[in-house]
Amino acid sequence: MNKIKKTLSNGAKLEGYILEKLGKREIRKSKFVDRQAEKFPAVIILGGGGYKTIDSYETVPVALNFLSKGYHSFILEYSIDENSTYPNPLIDVYEAILFIREKTSEWDIDKDKIALIGFSAGAHLAGLCGSQWKLDKFEKLMERKKENFKPNAMILCYPITSMELLRKEKGKNIGVNWGEILQQDRDEIDVIKSIDYDTIPTFIWHTRTDGVVSVIQSIKMMEKMNEFNIPYEAHIFFDGFHGLSLNNSLSNYKYAVQDGYNPINVDKWFELMINWLNRIINY
Repeated sequence: MNKIKKTLSNGAKLEGYILEKLGKREIRKSKFVDRQAEKFPAVIILGGGGYKTIDSYETVPVALNFLSKGYHSFILEYSIDENSTYPNPLIDVYEAILFIREKTSEWDIDKDKIALIGFSAGAHLAGLCGSQWKLDKFEKLMERKKENFKPNAMILCYPITSMELLRKEKGKNIGVNWGEILQQDRDEIDVIKSIDYDTIPTFIWHTRTDGVVSVIQSIKMMEKMNEFNIPYEAHIFFDGFHGLSLNNSLSNYKYAVQDGYNPINVDKWFELMINWLNRIINY
């Protein structure tokens, strides 16, 4: 495995874990088989943190899990805090996709198998990118055809999808605890309002008892995707607090199961997601 680092134009930082291509393996005399697919898929990981910070427990452990499934894994430190005004974080993601696609030959990447995964605010960003890639303004901003920075699938983990719902839930706390983009009053930062027939295939999960970002955020998004017949899979788990990530001792909130309580079934989301994603991208 090789590790790369790239600073993007807005100052965002991309860190990548690149799988090494293995040769054929001899299973009996003169009989050789491929150990891997000819080309690898790739995933860009967007940790949460309310656009105020980016939480490491939602990035590195997730990257390691994807590597174990045969995915090149990239962690993007996108624009946060006062630098997170729309559309800066989206430009970071689209630029990362362009950079990865430019390296497809060197890194044995299938250019049509690049997914986004986001957690909480990072899921908000992934949702915006997966539903707004087709807008003409991004062709002008990126100076490239929109198909070149279109992601192929997105995974949204306990996402923020509706600013109207978030303001009802949080009130004035948005201004105190959240980054600049979530304080802007404009339709462009609302994922649900951005969904249409061009929205990319989506996997979404949430816990019923999330006390930071309500499960209603995911339910309303599912309703909107259903309206436009977007291919999606969704899972609402019985209970669990916000920020569970992989829901294990390496990735859970504050790196531990809170209060000695481990929510049931939540750790199964990753295997469910990988099965779905492999089918969606035909890997």
